[in-house]
Amino acid sequence: MHRKNYGYAPGDFPVAEDFYRREISLPIFPGLKREEQDYVIHHVWSSVVR
Repeated sequence: MHRKNYGYAPGDFPVAEDFYRREISLPIFPGLKREEQDYVIHHVWSSVVR
């Protein structure tokens, strides 16, 4: 990945960095096929319900 240097260093934004470490990003877009939706649902559900 290409990173640009905007003059910020790790630790400059501790709250945002903490959120980033704990967030979950789900693939959601209009072209997502039904099989792909089922795949995402299955894996999210199985990781939450144990």
